[in-house]
Amino acid sequence: MNPESWTRIERIFQEAISLPPASRTDFIDRACLDDPELRREVESLLASWQKSDSFLENPAAPDGVELLARRAASAWVGRQIGPYRIVRELDHGGMGSVYLAERSDKAFHKQVAIKLLRPTIADESLIERFQMERQILASLEHPNIARLLDGGSTPEGIPFLVMEYMEGIPIDRYCRRHSLPLEERLRLFLQVCEAVQFAHGNLIVHRDLKPANILVTAGGVPKLLDFGIAKLLAAPEAGLGRSRATLPGLLLLTPDYCSPEQARGERVNTATDVYSLGVLLYRLLSGRPPYRLSSNNPAEIVRIIGEVEPEKPSVAAATPLPAIDSDGERTATEGPGDGYRRQGRQLRGDLDNIILKAMQKEPGRRYASVEQFAADIRRHLEGLPVLARPATPGYRTAKFLRRHKGAALAAVLIFLSLAGGILVAWRGAAIARVERDRARLEARKSQEVTRFLQDMLGSADPHTAGPQVTVAALLDQASRRIDEGLHADPAIESAVRTTIGMAYLGLGMYDPAEQQVRRSLRLREDLYGPGHFETALNYHQLALIALDRGDPITAEPLCRKALRLAEARAGSSGLDFPFMLDTMATIRLRQGDFDQAEQLHRRALALRRRRDGNRSVSVAESLNNLAIVLGTKGNYAEAEALHEEALSIIRSLRGAESIEVSVTLSNLASIKEALKKFPEADLLFRQSIAVRKKLLGPDHPELAYTLYNYAFMLYEKGDYAEACRVSREILALRGRSLPEIHPMVAAALHVLGRSLMAEGRAGEALPCLAESLQLRRKVLPDQNWLVANSASAWAECLGRLGRRAEAEPVLLSSYQRLAASLGPEHERTQEALHRIIDFYTAGNQDQKAAEYREKASS
Repeated sequence: MNPESWTRIERIFQEAISLPPASRTDFIDRACLDDPELRREVESLLASWQKSDSFLENPAAPDGVELLARRAASAWVGRQIGPYRIVRELDHGGMGSVYLAERSDKAFHKQVAIKLLRPTIADESLIERFQMERQILASLEHPNIARLLDGGSTPEGIPFLVMEYMEGIPIDRYCRRHSLPLEERLRLFLQVCEAVQFAHGNLIVHRDLKPANILVTAGGVPKLLDFGIAKLLAAPEAGLGRSRATLPGLLLLTPDYCSPEQARGERVNTATDVYSLGVLLYRLLSGRPPYRLSSNNPAEIVRIIGEVEPEKPSVAAATPLPAIDSDGERTATEGPGDGYRRQGRQLRGDLDNIILKAMQKEPGRRYASVEQFAADIRRHLEGLPVLARPATPGYRTAKFLRRHKGAALAAVLIFLSLAGGILVAWRGAAIARVERDRARLEARKSQEVTRFLQDMLGSADPHTAGPQVTVAALLDQASRRIDEGLHADPAIESAVRTTIGMAYLGLGMYDPAEQQVRRSLRLREDLYGPGHFETALNYHQLALIALDRGDPITAEPLCRKALRLAEARAGSSGLDFPFMLDTMATIRLRQGDFDQAEQLHRRALALRRRRDGNRSVSVAESLNNLAIVLGTKGNYAEAEALHEEALSIIRSLRGAESIEVSVTLSNLASIKEALKKFPEADLLFRQSIAVRKKLLGPDHPELAYTLYNYAFMLYEKGDYAEACRVSREILALRGRSLPEIHPMVAAALHVLGRSLMAEGRAGEALPCLAESLQLRRKVLPDQNWLVANSASAWAECLGRLGRRAEAEPVLLSSYQRLAASLGPEHERTQEALHRIIDFYTAGNQDQKAAEYREKASS
């Protein structure tokens, strides 16, 4: 029976069960006249329905709908939807069913998941909700969120989504199957939090977070699925009745993970997902759900979720009851009382309080954001005081002593020998008090910043602002709003301005970015004093802005000041310190001091390995940075190995498509090009560019870096026409997303000029090379190798145009500067040397050519 028939069956079935039993037979006779197959299906459904216990006090809906859905699902198996053939049903939920499908056109072998709205419930409001899901998924590009590949409608008008098919298992079962220790479970959960926070940043609340919607791949990467009941924060309330959208007994929610406000049918926001994540973490760490929802009565479920306080997770983990996995099955291999009981002791204290804070009945008492929830877990992992725990003196002191075991031992020895322990204890308590106050201030700032940004994003009404509200427009609006009124608390205002400023920087909008960060800096200097750590963050941000502008000279003193203030406050153990070291290393690299750049990057890498382990995003970032310096120094073999290690880490943690993967692919491709592995380099560059364009769009300034590396590779392998094309693609960004004076503008002009010269078009090449040299001289000292390299290429072009008197001194001086900064054996130095040899050979000055040939061979 085809899907359209099930719509008719449902209509007859629903009307039949609304009638008194005595009237049903006559009604079915009339409705199924001359269609015996239709009558058999309706009577079969009625018989099954009458045998089942009703879930709701009104027995008309779920059991009947479930029966209809089960039968309707089978009608799609084997059918063709676009280029895909449906193989089997994978799952079904309140809105529809998900099927495994494969391409039938043999273009390439690819399995996908296709989600179809149930034809039996395809009324206008649910079709609208399903189309919203397509809109939601299209806006979410994140390595921990399953991707939307395609969508449309069947010939019958049933909407469908084509999604990435995930080979994975629910997160709770994954943790149990691999016997993950507590810390690994927490770090896996933090990846889930990143994905949810990303969705919240895109104005989207998931509203159905549970293990079945979080699959973990064989590589240990969690993937968030099913935005079937997700809600766009900025959209008006959907025009659905309360009964359809809220009560957990009605199709669209999962009671075990449903928040109290959802159960009561109240408005939801990001706090709803915080609650569900709290329940998820409760289950992952204790092996049990926080409530026993044994009743099928909606009112009782609402009462339990809204009024009953859950046990502490540590107590639940020790209770000898079997665990229940995401499929609702009891697990015999490991339940509370076995592996969970052993880790129950580790849950006492911080983790109990963190989880229960996330699960507070009132949304206002939960964490203000998923980011704040995750930050508290990280604080626990790092041995820092957490926000969720009452800051008693004993707790603060215990946390301080645990983090500073050496200092604690010294204090005991001093106490025993000199009776000076009172002073030490007083000082320790004072430091702990400062940590507590700082944590509370950070929490309040985080709450206010989150609230401000939610208000800002929520104010973007698509009906008044047009079909597309750009991020830049939202930031401009936020800047105006903060200028107009957020002056009550300078600490909050400075935090909001910093957030807006760094968002501008991410868009490549340097002037408003600098303006916001400088205003934040002034506020913090007035509030805390010029030497406070909070100002160090602003100085570092200003250094980043200057560096992105292509101005390492301005960036250097700013970054040095940030490093000095940060080290004075927390030593090298501060979270921001390795990042600042990397920034300073990049500055020194741009200035031509490769040895110091290498030392700084190696120090940052060592700090991150010690803090984050060997396979973390931060370590991969450091490996990338160090490899870039090594490649610049000509140590290609080690650079290649480090880039490949970084790529392996990033792919395992972020999936195949992310900005970090794109950056690493580009860096690795550059090393492959230096090693003359052109086919490998070409493939890697194309992959990197495709990912960047997909995630950032074609006009983002970050794209210019990858395009430049690709253009240079094309030049090196002799594809000059294509090198010209890609260079011009970069230059098309000039004045739009790239400033007029920018390193990538100078670099693109350099490659364009050299490519034109290689094609015998020296007259066209000269202005490109001259402007490249001019731009680099504006931001770099003359002794910098980039300036010398540009000067050497410009002089070569002068020589080819017959302007030999102008060319000769520049060729010689630029070679000397390259030898001094890069060393005589470096590839760029040797390139400059061969320009001199070619120059003298072309001028029939054989003796001078021979003199420089000896240097090339020695």
